[in-house]
Amino acid sequence: DLANTIVAAVVEDALRQGFMPTRGTEEETGEDADPGEVQQDSATLAKKLEALGVAAKVGEGATWGRLMGGGAVLLGVEGAGPPEAPLDDTKVTGILFLTVLDRQDLQPAAYYTDPLAPKFGQPSHYFLQPSSMGTIPSDGFNTRVHETRLVLFGGAPTSRRERDRNQGWDHSVLQKVHDTLRDVGQNWDSVRAMLADMSQAVFKIKGLLDLIAEGKQEDMAVRMALMDTLRSITRAV
Repeated sequence: DLANTIVAAVVEDALRQGFMPTRGTEEETGEDADPGEVQQDSATLAKKLEALGVAAKVGEGATWGRLMGGGAVLLGVEGAGPPEAPLDDTKVTGILFLTVLDRQDLQPAAYYTDPLAPKFGQPSHYFLQPSSMGTIPSDGFNTRVHETRLVLFGGAPTSRRERDRNQGWDHSVLQKVHDTLRDVGQNWDSVRAMLADMSQAVFKIKGLLDLIAEGKQEDMAVRMALMDTLRSITRAV
């Protein structure tokens, strides 16, 4: 439960009030739009966002990013060419679907190699390898997806060298607190054991040695087990 809180609290807090699409001012957009049309466009867009489940899928992708060091939402766009090509916003005619993926579904296939490029060292393409598939095609998963078609969510801040060792992904946010969470779990196990033994019963049996000598240990054990069972339920005899 503590690990879940660490992972999910930030995402849930960010999305707790939801969101609504807005349009920029005339100075920002360079357009003199009618306020009524702007409101209508915003309402239409809001319905489309709800139909696609944008809020839920963004939250899920961000949660996997924090937990596993990498999460993503794949954009199923229409009219923008093959998935391995960079996404050109000007050619997109619509969004068909959004698919939530985690780092196990994506494997880096190629990287930006120009040291003067802004994305130097980051993956430019990914192999799409959904782990939820029950069967694998004979030729394997060879679908390449360009990174511009993915909304990526990271985990904890991670150095470039550490990401290289981690197949291009961040560390989980649980990495730094792993030992502490383990110790907390062990402490609660100890507390639970202490509570079970807090009410320790002491039984005095007259003639115990005589019962043992007469071979009545089994009768005595059955009676003691019954008494201990009742005590453990009601804390009383």
